[in-house]
Amino acid sequence: MSKEFHNSPNYGAAGKPRLSVEAVIIFTVFAAVMFVTAPTNGDFAWSDAPRHALNGVFLRDFFIAMPWEDPRQYAVDYYLRYPALTILFYPPLFSLFLAIAYSIFGFSHEVAQATVAFFHLILGLAGYMLARRWMPNGYAIAASLLLAGGPEIAFWGRQVMLDVPAYAWLALMAVTFVRYMDYGETRYLWLTVLLFVAALYTKQTSLFVVFPLLAGLISARGLQALRNRQLWGAAVTLLLLVIPLAVLHLKFGQVNRPR
Repeated sequence: MSKEFHNSPNYGAAGKPRLSVEAVIIFTVFAAVMFVTAPTNGDFAWSDAPRHALNGVFLRDFFIAMPWEDPRQYAVDYYLRYPALTILFYPPLFSLFLAIAYSIFGFSHEVAQATVAFFHLILGLAGYMLARRWMPNGYAIAASLLLAGGPEIAFWGRQVMLDVPAYAWLALMAVTFVRYMDYGETRYLWLTVLLFVAALYTKQTSLFVVFPLLAGLISARGLQALRNRQLWGAAVTLLLLVIPLAVLHLKFGQVNRPR
């Protein structure tokens, strides 16, 4: 990395890129634009969107009712009353964020969409932090705007769907992974694992990133990198953390298969 970038006002004392004020402002405005241009009056534009919104309501109601004596029956009764419920058919993390948002602001389509807009903001800022490793401030902002404002991402960012929240976790994970590769600090390795787990618990298809991670690791450090005990410890921890998700997928995932 060049000395010019290290001496930039957007770098900390350790030479690690940090957020600039203008980046925070620009991506906050961008996320707000995504929100105000999205359908928020009950006019869900995708079939799964109202299901995701309702899953958050279910979790909020579940934690309020605390039916620990028979949670399964509570879920069955809830489904019989609100048959759009698809809790456990999808990973639960985004629903948990929705439940928190509903608890603070009340249930509405606007609150659900605003939660997605929050993750769109995180995606933009994470993309900026990643690009800032190689680019000056203005170029990094432009690069991340191209990422967060791309047609597909902008489309899904205006729906109550799992895609943008999953991308936000993955973008943050990419930032910590690159920092681990640059500085070799163990904390970045464990942050990478936790953020990857968060992405998987948001959308299972985030699993694809395993292959780019391995390719990047081997390309940068060679096959000897696979002998690193810290990496193996992180891999084992990752597997243990996703066991509950695997169980949920095996138990309920068959409902998503074509018949």
